[in-house]
Order: sequence, then C-alpha cells, then structure tokens
Amino acid sequence: MLIPVLLAAIPAHAGTLEGVVQDTAGEPVAGIYVIAYDTRLNYASAVSTTAGRFSIVGLPGGIYRLRALAPADVDHPQRFWPDSWGYCDGEPIPLAEADTVDGLDFALGPGASVSGVLTDVDGGPIPGAVLTARGVDPRVANIAREALSGEDGAFTLLGLDADAGASARYTLEIEIDGWPVQFLDRVYDDDDATLVEARVGETEPLGEIELLDGISVAGTLHGYDGPVVGADVHVYASSQVISTTSDAEGRYVVDGLPPGDVLSWASEPGYGMTYYPDADRPGERVAAPDEGTFLEDVDLELPQEARFNGRFGGGDVDLSGVTVLLYNDNRTVGIGAQADVDGLFTVDRLHGGDYTLFVYAEAEGFLNDWIRDTDGEVRTFSLDPAEDSAVFDVSLPQGASVSGQLVDDAGAPVYGATVTVLPQNPDHDAQSTVTDRDGRFDVPGINAGVHFIEARYTAYCDTDPGYVTAHWPGEVNPDLAAPVTLAAGQALTDVVLELPRDDDHDGMSDAWEEGWGLDTTRDDSAEDPDGDGYTNLEEYLLGTDPTLAVTDTGCERGCGGRDAALILPLLPLALVRRRRRRA
Repeated sequence: MLIPVLLAAIPAHAGTLEGVVQDTAGEPVAGIYVIAYDTRLNYASAVSTTAGRFSIVGLPGGIYRLRALAPADVDHPQRFWPDSWGYCDGEPIPLAEADTVDGLDFALGPGASVSGVLTDVDGGPIPGAVLTARGVDPRVANIAREALSGEDGAFTLLGLDADAGASARYTLEIEIDGWPVQFLDRVYDDDDATLVEARVGETEPLGEIELLDGISVAGTLHGYDGPVVGADVHVYASSQVISTTSDAEGRYVVDGLPPGDVLSWASEPGYGMTYYPDADRPGERVAAPDEGTFLEDVDLELPQEARFNGRFGGGDVDLSGVTVLLYNDNRTVGIGAQADVDGLFTVDRLHGGDYTLFVYAEAEGFLNDWIRDTDGEVRTFSLDPAEDSAVFDVSLPQGASVSGQLVDDAGAPVYGATVTVLPQNPDHDAQSTVTDRDGRFDVPGINAGVHFIEARYTAYCDTDPGYVTAHWPGEVNPDLAAPVTLAAGQALTDVVLELPRDDDHDGMSDAWEEGWGLDTTRDDSAEDPDGDGYTNLEEYLLGTDPTLAVTDTGCERGCGGRDAALILPLLPLALVRRRRRRA
C-alpha cells in the first residue's frame, strides 16, 4: 500500500535517515516502504531501490523509529528497526538538525502465507475481491495484510508473521461489490469466523471458499412531481451500507447486503432527504432475516424540499470557513452547509419541521455553539413544508483565545503536548490544541468566563521523553493552579508554561529527583524513603524534602526549604487525613 508523506514541509537544516533493506541471505530487497515516525507518530517515508537502499530526507531534528513495510506482493513481514515487531520495541534514533544517520539496515525474513480460491454459490470464480488477514493473537494483533483475487478467483496473502516454530491466528475478511462483507466459512461476524493458522515459511491452503450472496433490496423513489431520477440512495442492513443511484424511472437495486432489518434513504437536490418510507429521520425498517431474500417495493416518497437561508453578521471578517449543521427536533439528523465570505448560507434538502442550528466558527474568532435566543436558550427555527425561508439573521458570539509556548525546564520547546483551557462553568466545553514543533499553541473558541489552563504530554512509549503536567501560572500541583478570567473576544497571548522533564514517567521532575538523590530511571513515585506518610510524588507536589520527614507543627524535621506551616493549609484534604492517621 502507498504510504503518504506527512512531514512534507522540508525545514531548513533538515536531517536524513538512510540504510539498506536486505533479506536474511544478504540480498537487497526493492520496493519496501520505510517509514520514519517521530515521537508524536507524524511520519515521512521512502521506498527502497533495486539496491535495497533508502533515504528519508527533510526530517526535522528529533527522535525517530523506523518501520519497514513490504507491499502486498512481497513476502516479508514488517519490522521496526533494527528487528522488532512493535513500534515501542523499535530502537529510538536521535537525529540532530542537518544531520545524516546512515547504517540503519534491515534484514527481513520470510513471511507466512495463505492461499485459496473464491467462488460463488454456482462454483464460478470471483475476481477482484479484497481479502484482508488481521492478526488475532496478541503477538500479531497490529498486523494486517491484503491481497486481490485474480480472474480465476485465486489469491495468496503474503507477509504474515508468526514466532519461529509456532503458528499465529488471523481472521480473513472478504470484500467485493455485489456480495456482503464476510469472513471465512460463510459468516458475517468475525467473532464467528474460522481462524487461519499461519506459519513462517509455509503456505496455508484454504481451498475453495464459497461466498454468501446475502440479500437484495429494490424500490422506487416517488417525488412530488414524478419519479426521482439520479438520486443518491443508501441501503443499510446489519451494520453494512451499499450506495447506488436511482435510474430514469426512479428505481434502485442493491445486491449483497447481509440479512437483517433494512433501512433505505435517498437524497437529491430539490427534494427533502427522506428515510423509508417518507420520514425526515430513521424510523421504520423492513425485515429480511433470510439469506437469499430479494426485498421488493422498498419505495420512498420524497417531498419538495424546504430550504433554510441564513446570514451571519461578522463585520469585515471573511466567513467562508464557517460551517453549520441544521438538526431536526430530536437531533437524529443534521444537514450541513458552508457560509460564503459574507456569511450567507443555505441548508437544503429539508422537510418541514422544527430545527436547531449549530455553528463551527472558532477559526474566525467566534464560538462553536448553538445559535441561541436573547435568553441564552437554544433557538428553534420552524420551516413549513416546501418553504424557501426568508433569510434568518443570526449572530455569532465572539470567542476568547489563549496562545503561547510550552518549554521544558531547560528552555527547549515541547512538541506534541496538549494544551487545554478548562471552563469553571459546567455548561461550557473545554477547548484544546496540540503544540507545534516550536512548542507554540493557539486555543481559539473559548467561552467568556473563568478558566484553568493545563498543559499535558502523554508519551506513546515508556522509552520516549516525558514531561510533568503543568497548570497556569506555572504549577505542577493542580491544587495550586490559578484561574484566568477571559472576556468575549479577548486574546490572552504570550502565555509560557514550563513542563519539567520526566523521562521515567513517574509524575516527578527528573531535575527534582536528581536533586534529592532519587532514581530517575524508574517509577519511584509511590515510595516513601523518609517514612513520614507522604509518597515521593506527594512530596514533589507539595515542594517538600522527600528524604526528611515533615511534621504537622513546623519544620523540625525538614521542609525542603519551605515552611510547613504555610504548606499545610494548601494540602488536599485526603493528604491531611492520611498524615494524621499515621502520625
């Protein structure tokens, strides 16, 4: 499969990762996708040449892991450099700005394979099917390989994996137009499927695999002015959907759904989007429980559309990026539209009824919110059937924003951390974003009111760099966080939060641990070396000395440079009670 390049913008002083892909006999392997993942799973890739060589260029400085992934027609299992099965087991590769790291070579062993022939119920071959093997056992749970059946229905799935001398189990999913998606041995649920046993260096023959036909569904779309031609029709049964188009007589037919309760719906400009038989929302279904059923006369009655016309007032702001969703009265169906530069928009294909309008406008300096009335309640808009409404003037409430930078305790930018602005008002939603490579962030679309700002970094692997969560205005203890009051339209800029490095992921700053002689290579947060009833993590959050016991009455036994009488009133209640129990 093709691996897209996500790290496409080549920065100045970009780095390069290079190496060679070979098989275990030392022969070069061409056509292998080699992907470089950074610690936030952004990636870039290259393809090995006929000499097996690859070069991934344009990489920002950072830490990477390399993955070698064979295309579907090459019989090698994937590996993370140098020879690991999983992402976190791959060796981290430090890459400095403008540096080149060479010698990142792979030696790929042979894979396991599975073969068979797809046939219909009459024994005829089924070409063009996509077969996907997905690992079931924990060791292969992240492995998926695909193959296409040929003109004779034959297929071979290559590059499956298993431990040496053992087998690994896979499900086999089969997908092709005209048949339901199904699994080995004629079942629709992967929990009921027969599993394939794969062994490295061997091909597991499955023989002929006969596919279930499923059910067929047909009907006619009737409009207010005759048959509805060229409409998009969607038919659902048992978690699968097939789409088609109505013909010149308004008729549609779909083949290859699994048996179950059937729901059809259709959409065409000029008509209300309609669910079987004539509703604006999903409701009535038609039962088709038996394999091989041909369900006729699943007809739909489409009314003339109603249209909702709206206009936002945004001053001189370009509103062409604003999108809306207009929901029916129980919010089971939403139909979208996008505004033009002047804030005008139209939502079409509606039935008559009551609607509410949700707006996405944070990027333009407003809120993502429901349109509300003067009392702050969600506003209801009523449309008559077939009505082309007058233009509803709707106002967009201004949003506040918070922007700035995250740095570690050495001043280096923190990339890929989540900054969240948490409202004190439970009726408001939190807003968040992720820092860029320079540690910078911008959180728009914040409701006016009192908020707390939190910066959190979650490492994907235990061997990745870590950071302690920080709270505005610069506290690691959430109980000491200070609120920020934001007005509508206010931009709070140049916010800088420091996230201390925590590479052993125990919630305590590495520098703090080193200063008190604790272990920075493992999680020792729950230990209590001074025996005062406070764990190392609690001592860190309180700013006390983890090696000298703290008492309730002062600093007789050490306060880590701070006055215990001042610290005690700030303790969470649970900590105070625990200390008294153990005094």
